[in-house]
Amino acid sequence: QCEGQAVTPKLNYWATPDNEYVFAMTSRRLGKVIELKGKVPVTAKTYDNNLSVEKYDTRYWSMCTNELITTATNACIYDEQIKNVDKDGFYTIVSSLPEDRPANAREECGVYFLPLSPRGSGYMAEDGKATGHPDLGIFIMRNLLPNTEFNQAVQNVEAWGEEKTIMGDYLPEIKYTSQQDFESKGCN
Repeated sequence: QCEGQAVTPKLNYWATPDNEYVFAMTSRRLGKVIELKGKVPVTAKTYDNNLSVEKYDTRYWSMCTNELITTATNACIYDEQIKNVDKDGFYTIVSSLPEDRPANAREECGVYFLPLSPRGSGYMAEDGKATGHPDLGIFIMRNLLPNTEFNQAVQNVEAWGEEKTIMGDYLPEIKYTSQQDFESKGCN
């Protein structure tokens, strides 16, 4: 029970009665720049203290980079920050260490940037030296309070491996690339 509510076991560790998450492990060994492309659900616009809520898919959506071992959140972007999408409604997020950030990974180019943790997995040895996996990264995407009519919500995924089938374009595609190759796309 959670505040008097029955809790249904979910797939992920961070789930609550209102939130559900999907995550992806990444490795900089496959490419120093990671590109995510997907659709953001329609969300309730609440940042400016709007008094009324229009029809929405989820109340809130976010994408974060985290450390696996410490579970520390490195950086996040949330629904109302994504203002530039392509003609089909897709956003692009690029993630890398700051020194590998492509010059065109900026909002003016229709690209959002999420830095990866310079500590990788975040594991620290007893002597305080960073060890573990410096190339490891984790992306965590959250849906909060989806509308019951939004069939692509994370909350509708009932088993590992069903994510893409259920979520469709709302589960981003992840591609590995290099700083040079991403910069060759130019700025929209």
